[in-house]
Amino acid sequence: VLLFLHGGPGVCNRHTIFADHSDLLDTFTIATWDQRGSCGSYQGVDVETLTIDRLGEDANELVSWLCRRFRKDKIFVIGGSWGSELGTYLCARHPEQIAAFVGFGQLVDAALNEQLSWEFCMAEAEKAGDQKSIEILKKCGPPVMGVYKGGNYAGMMQQREVMMKYGGYSPSEKKRGYLTSTVIPMLKAGEYSLSDLWGITKGHRVVLEKMWPECGRTNFNETCTKFEMPFYIFDGRLDQNTPSSLVEG
Repeated sequence: VLLFLHGGPGVCNRHTIFADHSDLLDTFTIATWDQRGSCGSYQGVDVETLTIDRLGEDANELVSWLCRRFRKDKIFVIGGSWGSELGTYLCARHPEQIAAFVGFGQLVDAALNEQLSWEFCMAEAEKAGDQKSIEILKKCGPPVMGVYKGGNYAGMMQQREVMMKYGGYSPSEKKRGYLTSTVIPMLKAGEYSLSDLWGITKGHRVVLEKMWPECGRTNFNETCTKFEMPFYIFDGRLDQNTPSSLVEG
């Protein structure tokens, strides 16, 4: 059994799991999860419960349920970006029922992560003489403890748009925007109900606004350095969203 932990926080991606990783079904029973406040789990959420500790306990409860449901002593867990952060906390705090963990786009030091990502954007914009992007980056940053100016959500989205423009998300897909990378694939997938789509639209901003300051204080170099299960990391060398230099360090 393999549990996927999506990123964000607040960005459900179960449509991409079945589109891009269906070959894993030859080996695993795959479990996807709309985390608290996200997609199908948006309706009725208490914003005050959107904390790392609470989502970590949610994840642990789900792992236990999956073990019971499929009669397993342990299951496998994979997480990307924020999902790698949540998964790391899960492995450190509740290792008993986890056979192994895989992190991709692995978060290590959130404050330094955002600083390096912002600096990459500024360097590329200056190299290109892109004054519009330079002004956007000055307006939203540099980030302080991972938090951007002008609101956690708005500032981050501005930085991420510039990062995508210069291939920091995927060098082979420069000028990739959220419309083509996220919105259209979700609508075309046929995976989500109208209620789910409403939860995606509203929930991702609510979750990110509430949780990002806490996420920005995460530094696993100081808090999570030893694990009781195999812990694998797959990172893109050119990734500027979660810079691989922090994993190598």
